Amino acid sequence: MQEGSVFSIVRNNQKRFFQYIGKDSSQLYSDIIYFFEREYAINENPSVAEILNDSHEYVLHTTISLGKKLCRWQYVGKGKTQSIKDVVFATKHSNPLSFKIGDPLDGGWRIWKANEDAVIVPIRPNIKLTNGAVFSPYHIEEILFDAGFDDLYDVHATGKPKRMSVWFQQQEWNDIIEKDFLNKINLTYPELAPEYLFAQANLLLHSNKENHRNAGIRLLQIVIYRYRSLSFHYTRACNTLASFFYENNDYPTAKEYYSMIYEHNTINPRQQFNHLNTIFQIVRIIIATTNYADYPMARELLLTCKKEIAKQQLNNIELKKIYNGLATEINKRTDEKLTVFKNKWYENDEWNNAIEEEFFQKIVNESDQSAIFHIRHQATLLLNSDDPTLHTTAIRLFEHLFQNYSDANHETALCHKILGNYYSKCKEYALSRCHYEKVRRYHIENKSDEMLLTPINLGIVASIIATHEINELQYAQMLLDELKQASFQKKEMEQFYALQNELNKFNTYSS
Repeated sequence: MQEGSVFSIVRNNQKRFFQYIGKDSSQLYSDIIYFFEREYAINENPSVAEILNDSHEYVLHTTISLGKKLCRWQYVGKGKTQSIKDVVFATKHSNPLSFKIGDPLDGGWRIWKANEDAVIVPIRPNIKLTNGAVFSPYHIEEILFDAGFDDLYDVHATGKPKRMSVWFQQQEWNDIIEKDFLNKINLTYPELAPEYLFAQANLLLHSNKENHRNAGIRLLQIVIYRYRSLSFHYTRACNTLASFFYENNDYPTAKEYYSMIYEHNTINPRQQFNHLNTIFQIVRIIIATTNYADYPMARELLLTCKKEIAKQQLNNIELKKIYNGLATEINKRTDEKLTVFKNKWYENDEWNNAIEEEFFQKIVNESDQSAIFHIRHQATLLLNSDDPTLHTTAIRLFEHLFQNYSDANHETALCHKILGNYYSKCKEYALSRCHYEKVRRYHIENKSDEMLLTPINLGIVASIIATHEINELQYAQMLLDELKQASFQKKEMEQFYALQNELNKFNTYSS
């Protein structure tokens, strides 16, 4: 594909044009495209010279070959390449070299011009910046024909009105709006549905209302579990949630989503998403939370990065700087571990009255969200101990959490799930079911995606079968029926069929 190539995009009897400017080695070697402002009727066929004469509206990054493969745009000709020498791109930045929570560069800005080295600054400079994110072809269409593009990066913006709001960019949110939205998602084209979910979820995630943010999380979880086979959408949703939880200081959850991306990249080497940066973020979280137990994994991940950089012959100075910084910090902290093995106050691997008193003194002065996180973290650590006496302490900490903090909370629901899994492993099925039922109720009330209910439903059915609750067989069958349209992981599918067979035997016996 030659620089200067012009392409058209057609939708809803309208036609727009853009020009391919060139590759940007500073942004994943993506394609820079220059959009022209005028909209044409579908039957108009302006010359390339006429198109190039128009004023520009957006300069964006995308992948042109993907758009051609998906038949989203067509080549129309070639002309003189427009100049973008004065365009300064920017993206919000999470600093991979930061080892401490609240690092001044964390949440700063990555700024660059096309094919020039990027710089990281903690404060946004008072110049015109253009959003340098890489947009999918569907998102490009959405910007051009539906949603418009609020360039929040431009402090000198002219205030040009945004295009009319559309159904997948609702500012307000409630149960009725969500039901209508998901109905429309189910009726739209499968390849467009994830884009609409993304557009709405991103709007909700940046709201200052907690119920809006929870709805945004739910929508992205739908992308993850319903469109798992669509590699790009799956990894992008995981990355968005990982970033969201990271920015909100929920590092364990952020690590879970980054790990899902890493697992995907490992299984699908030809469809890797942001592979090196994902590894860097996982290692960064391990360092920031001083989780010594994960240090061997961090070393292994960094070794993978080193091999990948050498294999691809990457001369990116920033990547090598990040790798060297993280490797140095891991080595330094591993050495420190030999002489100073004192974890954080909420990471005690032993327990006594003095430790408990100090722990609760710190908890009292915290916000509910921080207190719940620290109690869960400490209790989970004790519950995974080889010492059974510490399990009793862990359960007592969980019970303290349930008694003193809201039950209608993602964190407390996660605690019930942890205890459900623990009691199931100990074959205390009545207690296991009790906790699983509370998780199920939370997900149903919050309209979580069906995939989040899958392990919970399976756990409840396993408890019913294990305790021979004949009068609950109909309920157990209902729970399995709910999962018949779900997308299973391999182990879940094996468990589903095993439980269905057991349930069939019970039904035969009870008859």
